[in-house]
Amino acid sequence: MSRYVGLVMASVVTTLGFGSHTVSAQSKDEAESFNGLETVVVTSQKRSEDSQKVALTVTALDASALESRQIETVSDLAQAVPGFQIQKISGAAYPFLRGLGLQSSGPWQEAPVSTYIDGVYYVNPTINQSILNNLERIEVIKGPQGTLFGRNATGGVVSYVTKDPTHEPRLDVALGYGNYDTWSGSLYGTTGITENLAADIALVGEDQREGWGKDLYTGKDVHTSYKYSVRSKWVWTPNDRTKLTWISDYGRAVSAESGNGSVRGVYDFVQVGPRHVGGFYDTYLPNEPTNLSTQYGTSVNLQLDWDWTTFTSISALRRAPEELDGPDPFDVPFLVNTPQVGQIDGLRTSNLGYKFNKTFTQEFQITSPESSTIRWVGGVFLLFDNSGYYEKNDYRLTSAGLRNRRSRTKQETESYSAFAEATAPVFEDTRLTLGVRYTRDHRSVEGYGSQNTIANPNVYVITPGTTGADNPVPSDTWSKPTYKVSVEHDVAEDTLAYFTFSTGFQSAFYSITNDANRPPLEPVTLKAYEIGMKSDFFGHTLRLNASAFLYDLSNVIVSAFANGSQNQRNAAESRIKGIDMDLTYRPIRDLTFSAGFQILDPKYTEYRNALVYVPVPAQNIYTITSGDVSGEQLQWSEKFMGTASVNYVIPMSAGEFSLNAAYTYHSGTHYDTQDLNTQDPYSLINASIGWAPFHDKWDVRLWGKNLADKQYVSAFQSGTTVMKYTPAEPRTYGVRFAYYWK
Repeated sequence: MSRYVGLVMASVVTTLGFGSHTVSAQSKDEAESFNGLETVVVTSQKRSEDSQKVALTVTALDASALESRQIETVSDLAQAVPGFQIQKISGAAYPFLRGLGLQSSGPWQEAPVSTYIDGVYYVNPTINQSILNNLERIEVIKGPQGTLFGRNATGGVVSYVTKDPTHEPRLDVALGYGNYDTWSGSLYGTTGITENLAADIALVGEDQREGWGKDLYTGKDVHTSYKYSVRSKWVWTPNDRTKLTWISDYGRAVSAESGNGSVRGVYDFVQVGPRHVGGFYDTYLPNEPTNLSTQYGTSVNLQLDWDWTTFTSISALRRAPEELDGPDPFDVPFLVNTPQVGQIDGLRTSNLGYKFNKTFTQEFQITSPESSTIRWVGGVFLLFDNSGYYEKNDYRLTSAGLRNRRSRTKQETESYSAFAEATAPVFEDTRLTLGVRYTRDHRSVEGYGSQNTIANPNVYVITPGTTGADNPVPSDTWSKPTYKVSVEHDVAEDTLAYFTFSTGFQSAFYSITNDANRPPLEPVTLKAYEIGMKSDFFGHTLRLNASAFLYDLSNVIVSAFANGSQNQRNAAESRIKGIDMDLTYRPIRDLTFSAGFQILDPKYTEYRNALVYVPVPAQNIYTITSGDVSGEQLQWSEKFMGTASVNYVIPMSAGEFSLNAAYTYHSGTHYDTQDLNTQDPYSLINASIGWAPFHDKWDVRLWGKNLADKQYVSAFQSGTTVMKYTPAEPRTYGVRFAYYWK
């Protein structure tokens, strides 16, 4: 059966004009050694396992899959992993899984989808704007992972694993050029230092000099950016039982993603507010809003193998300062129709802010030996975080003079947790997993707001009611246990079925904007039920994984802009039902098909005091009132997302050609609680053609993304004076040349 299916697929490809090369070039020995799809090893349960033997919904992409699908940034993952979304705003990128996520206003609000790199927890969301380099694999783990990964993993976990250095010297260098005058480059080098010490260095950068659009107020390009990072890993193995890894990295990025386009005139569903000026990617601003973000840190990982356990210690210190400069001319009064040059002079706002984020984490783990019948892991996790604004300025240049509202705020966090999880056989083909974690969080907030006057523009007076002392709850402590129960059964040799019940919670936090007098939000709690199946068919050439899940949520976070600042609050009760499915088919060695989809039904089951925008056409603005949105779709959620891709390698006498294509369909994200701002459905097509001579010294690749040039957004923002959007990338294409020395 599998041979027949493989011949049919090969015949189809041959008809397209490519397959004859593959069949003739594949040797008899290669054909006989082809064993279907490769085993994918993941560490989603903090131990190395075959992904098909893990009772979780996991999408794992190794280095070759990342390259073939053109995944170079975290945003690109949204085109390869059904149910994964990225919302970009103000220089940060916020991950969403299965409809759960949070569009924040700063680093003090940890995302409900946790990000880990080499076992280190990353609090600040600006890391998701980085270019990916030196990766061994990415694991996207869907569903709550509160037992092993802790609070703020209600939506899931995105784990990045970088390559370990080798003693064999190697140097990989790549240089690329694309439209919008975009230069890119990367370098990866590794070598042995001593007999027991190896080190590597990875550098990557991109400079987009031409913008996607124009600022029609200044005539300058907009949506330009640059980013670069450097990362080095050193591994010392003094003996067979000890491994010490030291990692240090530094990254910097300047982006212009700050929700600066008026929706009216671009999307038909908005009929109130200032009309958009120019094309989809154009703006009309005194200068483009920018975000300068920096990420740097270091970590030490010590691993000791004993006969009865493996002990691991992961210590990490990270800093992430940001500088924001965000002019916003959409302040009342404004003209109803297209603004004219000169209208904004003497009446505009500008926001200038300096954020800080300092985090120290420490994790200790003990895990069972690989030969153990009962597989177990336990440990403790400590987090100390200090985040806030050094200074935030909101300038208003009125006809009477300069007025500025200034604020300084910070939130401190201390978190302690202990966890344990064990999987044991209960019958010959059935295993039971039990897990528990106990977390104690303590947060405190302090700060104040001040404002000058027209008469004394250089004298600032503290605004009454804005200080930390005015806060009814300036500090608080929350303690919460989370549980997991999972039953897995081997239905057949290559088929696993499982059922999981788990709980999770998103840690409470203070919503810091212009002052420190707001009490903290309540923790989000979650009960999750999931049933799934993982199967390999036809000699491991066809892989089918599917799962169905139900989430019951309390106090999910919603966000709305009111009175010029972000207002976050807890919704009462919500429910998410969904189905995940992933399929991979590899009929012959050089041909791989992948497809997947996610269907969601996300609703507020009870939310009676939501902030609702009501248009006032006579004044061309919106007012905010309280309303009942029970039954509406969850904010930031999407009901359907599907992917399909093909990778075809053609060995020929002149070298090896590779053809890659990927298609993604999005049904459209709902950006508020009342379906006011909703992204239209859209499809994306990416493709690439590569050629590598057989000597493996260099290769060249032509690539293209969003080839149909679809116009879609990466974020909507709602406000009383204007509904704004941030455009996502238009069609981009280019060429990359790489050289390999070893």
